[in-house]
Amino acid sequence: MSTRRLITLALLCGLAILLAGGTWLFLAGRADDDQVVASFLPIGATASVGGVAATLVATRQAPDALVLEVDMSSDGPAAGDPGKGWAVISSRGLVPRAELQDGDTTGSPACAGQDLAAAGSLRCTVTFQPTAEQLASDIVAVFGRGGERASWSLG
Repeated sequence: MSTRRLITLALLCGLAILLAGGTWLFLAGRADDDQVVASFLPIGATASVGGVAATLVATRQAPDALVLEVDMSSDGPAAGDPGKGWAVISSRGLVPRAELQDGDTTGSPACAGQDLAAAGSLRCTVTFQPTAEQLASDIVAVFGRGGERASWSLG
């Protein structure tokens, strides 16, 4: 292959890369902020997730535990065990859920084993066991159901 053909081929490849990069920049510039940056709800905000209105009411730290007090209501069919949809994620990884869910001292029962009835509401607690490293990092509470998710920033 001659040098001229190699130079021409290299120029064509470079132009293709420039065209692809320009297209990507154009599409990224047109995207909504919601598509580019994840948004987090403040504690106390309500989100509609998979037919359930979920609210992170409060959080409390106990020795070796992080307790989420949540309020959920459903206008549609029964939602089953609502506690299974909650997770806590830190920048150090997924925070494990406590095996024993005893409820909280405020009188809210544990979500585990309870069902959210059709057109009903439920206030309960979900307990997680973060490590000291996880508590020192950014923590987010997530509720997911039916392929939808909402996230609350815990700091």
